[in-house]
Amino acid sequence: MKKTNPLTHMIPFVDIHALDLFEIPDGESIIIIPMTGCPVTYPCYLVDRRHFKLRDIVWHPIDFARQMARLGNLYRPESPGLSDVLDYYEVYQIPDRQNTDYGFGPLEQFLTRFKHEDYVKCYQGMLAPVTELLDLYKFHNRNDRPFQNQMHPLCMGDMIITHREGKAQAFYVDAEGFPEVPQFLKRPVR
Repeated sequence: MKKTNPLTHMIPFVDIHALDLFEIPDGESIIIIPMTGCPVTYPCYLVDRRHFKLRDIVWHPIDFARQMARLGNLYRPESPGLSDVLDYYEVYQIPDRQNTDYGFGPLEQFLTRFKHEDYVKCYQGMLAPVTELLDLYKFHNRNDRPFQNQMHPLCMGDMIITHREGKAQAFYVDAEGFPEVPQFLKRPVR
């Protein structure tokens, strides 16, 4: 647990559903990790009970979370505490489905032809502890979903990788749920 002065004001950070992720003391920094993977660090300053300032912009925590989701950015405290939620997820899709011999079908049909190198990471986002795979599926199938010009809605054949409490799990988007596919995490040796 972070040791902070009881008089220090804390800045809360949430996910797009206003679920708590972590908080930082006024004046401390967060790290923003864009899809490019080049992290940037910014100090944050409390403006009032419901707003903070990052660079020259004043944010409400939910507006900040929504903007980060639109951009596919992850965010975390520069100095994380033990109770901070740093979980996230990634979406992988096959960009060239017409030139692969599988896709848009049940996992059992494609498991022997399934190749990690056919997939490309096309999105990443923060993951609250109570968020389930079905919630992510619904979110990425809404009309206002993020990255709609860069990726298609989630459908059969896509992969969702969750990173919870330091453990990665891969799930196939199937017609009847999300079977786990641990072999997806084993990258081919080149």
